[in-house]
Formats: sequence, structure tokens, C-alpha cells
Amino acid sequence: MSGNIPCLSFVGFHNSGKTTLLRTISRILKDKGIRIGIVKSTKHSLLELESGNTDSGKFKRDGLFPHAIVAKDGVSIFLEKEADYLEKIGQIFQVEAMLLEGFKFIDHIPKIEVHRKGISEGYLFHKIANVRALVTDEEAPAFNPSFSFDEVDKIADFCLKILGK
Repeated sequence: MSGNIPCLSFVGFHNSGKTTLLRTISRILKDKGIRIGIVKSTKHSLLELESGNTDSGKFKRDGLFPHAIVAKDGVSIFLEKEADYLEKIGQIFQVEAMLLEGFKFIDHIPKIEVHRKGISEGYLFHKIANVRALVTDEEAPAFNPSFSFDEVDKIADFCLKILGK
């Protein structure tokens, strides 16, 4: 939980299926009438994401936060990364709950580990805090609950329980 807005993060190794699973679960929750916000963590800096000599790149380099970019196909809002940034994002989104991708090392956020045979380099639940479930395509180790990738309705119900919905 981040402040008053419950959060649940999908964590795992690169290409393990986090984004695909997060998108599927988000659509299921949306169809159930839950207003969900999505926040993705990246290892890239904002300057890497917005490089060049654009106005938005200049704002970021100058440390001018918050600022927004409005394009014909959407809006991007940039906030300074403060301790309560997830709560601020949730307030801007005006959502009931947020699904996250990444944020492995924020201990208080509950997590679902996404593990893919041949891609994941071992299990993370031994190394990070607050892993509440495991989604895997191989025989799961002694971890409860564990889901297969095709159990999306069960995973969505589990997410609702963790989010208090």
C-alpha cells in the first residue's frame, strides 16, 4: 500500500511475462469495474527516455518538476521522485488501486513474482520482501499460492483480495 491507495507489484526477470500478465489482469479488473492505475518502473533515467534537444528534455535537465507534455495522442506527467511519489501518482490518476511493474526493493509493497522457465535466473521470493504469490510455467517450489500463467481469473481474484477489493 502506498498511503491510502493500495498497490500490488508484479516482479520478475526481464522477459518473464510481467507486462503481459499485468495487462491481462488490469483488463479483467477494469471489466469488474475497478479503477486501476498502472505504474512501470524502469532502469532508464528520464533523460535517457527523453533525450535530444526537445523542450521536455530541457525541462527535465533543468529539474523543473512537475511538468506535463500534451500531445495529440496523450498526456505525460513528470513528477520529482520524492518519498510519496506513488501516492501522488494515484491521486493524479484518481484510482481505487494501482498495479505496478517492478519496484522489487520497496519492501512494504506486496508482490507477485512472475517466473518463466529458461528465462528467470532462479526465484526472487528468497531474496526480496513481501512476495505474496508466484506465477510460473514450471512445477512450483514450496510456495503458496502458486499459479500457472493460464489461471488469469484466479490471479485476478487473488489481486482483488490483496488490494482489499
